[in-house]
Amino acid sequence: MATREEFALAASNPTIRTHVEAALKRKLQRIPEHILLSLTIEDLLCGNPQALANPNVPKDIQLPFVLRNRPAIDRNAGRPIKNENQQNLDTTRAIFFYHLHEAYQFQRYHDTSRWNLAFFSALLCNNSATPTSANPDHSNDSDESGVYAQFFMISYLAAVMERHNTPTTFDKRESFVRCWKKSDWDLFTRFAAGQKKLLKREMSRLSKEWEIESDRAIRYMSRDEYNLRVAPFVGSVVPGRKDQGLMREQGHLCGLTNRPGSQPSEPVSLDAPTKMKELIDALCAPVEDERYGEHEDYDEDATTPTDLSDAITWLQMARPVDILPVLLRLFPVEE
Repeated sequence: MATREEFALAASNPTIRTHVEAALKRKLQRIPEHILLSLTIEDLLCGNPQALANPNVPKDIQLPFVLRNRPAIDRNAGRPIKNENQQNLDTTRAIFFYHLHEAYQFQRYHDTSRWNLAFFSALLCNNSATPTSANPDHSNDSDESGVYAQFFMISYLAAVMERHNTPTTFDKRESFVRCWKKSDWDLFTRFAAGQKKLLKREMSRLSKEWEIESDRAIRYMSRDEYNLRVAPFVGSVVPGRKDQGLMREQGHLCGLTNRPGSQPSEPVSLDAPTKMKELIDALCAPVEDERYGEHEDYDEDATTPTDLSDAITWLQMARPVDILPVLLRLFPVEE
């Protein structure tokens, strides 16, 4: 493959540069800027830190992985696939961690994510025997499918909280992706027009009620206790005002980091010139001619924790005053 100097010289040719810029744009499309800032050819040549070591994603699926494997990522409309023969685990991880599909990612920016978070929070109030932690190793046991559906929902909430509160630590998200990949469980992703309208109305109601409930919690707790126990849910699992959420400078809260098995992000050990060459080699990997979404008709069996109609019913009955104690029990603060 070309050295950095050879690549820079070739890129000085207007025709080649146009082709290379198009390839970079194609391979970075649909990656949100809060995950990866917009990059140029100069960023790759000059060693922009975001290009060399992005703290938002694990070190084995850094930018070179995406540039080299973008064709595989884009198959099936860019959505994750459970079948390992259709899509390997690392490609699935990249789709989740780079938020390349609005339904399969770890932040509440899209309606689908907000609805799943609200569904799961409401459904977890439905069973007094709700387990206290996710255990993906047992998610295929049909004899206790209800229990393992709860494991799945808790695992997703934990992954979203981790992304919001401790974004450079990945163990909860890695655990959820493995759980999703090898189980039959899935998120809710298909909604009729009438259901979408109803859900938007319910989310508006819940947003107002959660603000009231969080204010009540602030009044009954010290602010330090609230910040430790409740604030990590706000803006991640549940809606709320900015002043009700976790302040970034407060660091570790809710037991999401510094736990046994926790894997904080680390700078890639390669030196900058080597990493830049790896980026350039990955950028030069060919892009298939097939159009994005060509294989989106691929389907596979998956099961949501309950029927959508039941989930909507529980959401309509959900009240933050009932949900918050359950969340506090499921995600206790470690002493």
